[in-house]
Amino acid sequence: MSNPWAIAAAEWNTAMTEALLAAAKLNPISVVLDLASGSGEPALTIAERLGTGRVIALDSSLTGFQLADSRARQLGLESNLHCLQADAHAIPLTTRQFGIRCAV
Repeated sequence: MSNPWAIAAAEWNTAMTEALLAAAKLNPISVVLDLASGSGEPALTIAERLGTGRVIALDSSLTGFQLADSRARQLGLESNLHCLQADAHAIPLTTRQFGIRCAV
């Protein structure tokens, strides 16, 4: 990782990411939504561990996504990490996109 801020951000959040992963009990085909993803952590770490699953990183900041996208390419995670610029109060996704069936 060539960006020192990206390295620092990843290290700051290591304990939180590990706790989230332990609690979530993800499987290799899980689909994860990371709200307020910023520069891509914990989305990148989760994408690394998923296998064929995917992570949708949602944030309103385009600048953060540029860093996350660059890092995803360096790690070979382009097919696992999808960046979506949007407001967390108006998420433009449906349960169908996550393979979830909900009865209302």
